[in-house]
Amino acid sequence: ALSHASVDASCLYIVPRPHDPGYDCGDDQSATAEDPLLAVLRSDAAIQAVRACPLRPGGAVLFSHRAMHWGSKGLSTCDKPRVSVSFGCSDPSFEKPYLSKPAAHLPFPKSSIRAALASAQLINYHERFHFSPSLLRQFGATFRAKRAAFTAEYAQKTAAEFKAACEDQGRE
Repeated sequence: ALSHASVDASCLYIVPRPHDPGYDCGDDQSATAEDPLLAVLRSDAAIQAVRACPLRPGGAVLFSHRAMHWGSKGLSTCDKPRVSVSFGCSDPSFEKPYLSKPAAHLPFPKSSIRAALASAQLINYHERFHFSPSLLRQFGATFRAKRAAFTAEYAQKTAAEFKAACEDQGRE
């Protein structure tokens, strides 16, 4: 945390592993799969197990991306927003990497690959943000320009989420 992350100023919340059905196996990616968060929210035990993770500046929370997590909205009375930094890494024995040939991009992927990954992640989590149509198109173009660097599965997931994001914008 670069700033104080209190429950009033939008700290992180996490569902502990025993209460997260997708943690060990990953989330069901089939077209008919239920939203993982909805599955968790139907469980009273999981809701009771949700933990706030307040931090002082300089503090850290380390967890797998598979852990169900989110940042809350800060209270309107908070005069300073939460500021944080996120780092990601993965182990292929736990989950397949998004890059089709990870070693070819190490130790640091080129900025164009990082921009493509960031664009894809913003597309894949589009429900959490409100993007203008032009920005969404830019994310799509940025990812498509480097699509060959990613696994077919990740590219397909991103394409499906891009379509869903465009459909969502059509309903707004």
